[in-house]
Amino acid sequence: MLAVALTLLAELAIAQATEPLSSFQSEPVSGRYVIRLSWFSPDASTPVEIQRSSNGLGPWETIATTSGNGFEDEQVACSHSYYYRARTLGIAGEVGTWSPVTSARVAPCAPIALEVYPVPGWYILDVKWLDIAPDETQVHLERSRDGVAWTELAVLPPNTGFYGDRFSTADCSTRIYYRLRSERDELYSPYTPVRDGVTSPCAPDAASVGLTGGGARVTVQWRDRAPDEDLFEVWRSNDGFVYDRVAQVSGSPGRDGLLSWEDPLPQCLANNYYRLRALRLPASSSPWVPLAPADLMIAVPVCATATPTPTTTPTATATPTATLTPTPSPTPTPSATATPSPTPTATPTATPTPLLLYLPLLRQRL
Repeated sequence: MLAVALTLLAELAIAQATEPLSSFQSEPVSGRYVIRLSWFSPDASTPVEIQRSSNGLGPWETIATTSGNGFEDEQVACSHSYYYRARTLGIAGEVGTWSPVTSARVAPCAPIALEVYPVPGWYILDVKWLDIAPDETQVHLERSRDGVAWTELAVLPPNTGFYGDRFSTADCSTRIYYRLRSERDELYSPYTPVRDGVTSPCAPDAASVGLTGGGARVTVQWRDRAPDEDLFEVWRSNDGFVYDRVAQVSGSPGRDGLLSWEDPLPQCLANNYYRLRALRLPASSSPWVPLAPADLMIAVPVCATATPTPTTTPTATATPTATLTPTPSPTPTPSATATPSPTPTATPTATPTPLLLYLPLLRQRL
């Protein structure tokens, strides 16, 4: 009797091992790149061989031999379909018949390359990404102020890759966090990695202008409202339309600092329009202040007097007093011995003929 019982038990085990699995199913897992397989086996300890194919026809690849009533295939790619079949394995090497083929499509691919940029001059954050899912039906964008508590910001059509998130003035200089996921018929991709951005720095306020220097110079004053700016720019115009930058002023250590700058050379005898903005390097700037050019305009009634360049007066250099050098007395030259001059011989003087001797001759000629 015992032998008969053992034989019956062996035949039952073989029969169970060769029976096809019942209720063999596959389904994608939302939020993960996983296909979950499940089945019913009378004996959960019976080994089960699982094979996979990309087309349902072959070739088939054994991906696992397991026991129990389920298995998760994690070696799959997003937005791809996979086909599965399974069979039981007996202790003595016998095998069951293959189950009917079942298939499932992995969750859609999540967006990639998520980036966040502040728009210069606006309280707007540009959120950009690459959409690589070929089968999504929607894209979900979520936002957080602390990176922990999330709210859905927008539901976007497939193949979208950009969203401009606009903020109010109260949200200037504020850090915001973003994440995305794709959807295909209520099946979701995993979330993207979180990215964050800081809105443009808070614009200065309470700006005013006044005249100094006898009405020839202009002082511009404002209050710093930004906790994160690096400097301020001051621009000037003579018509309220075309502006030129005239100054860069370092920011204050925190909010509410009062700053000023003096324009030494405004356009005299004309209206001067000014505008300001805060800068956070390398490329983020607040909106311009004021919105209306006339709100920061002042007329300069006089021209600045050119400051004469001082003439340098040469310092008189004292003339050095000449030192008298004693002139050496000439060495007396010995007198030459005088040679006696010869006594000149007297030339005899002719004796004049008396005039009376010639009178008779003169009478004769007459």
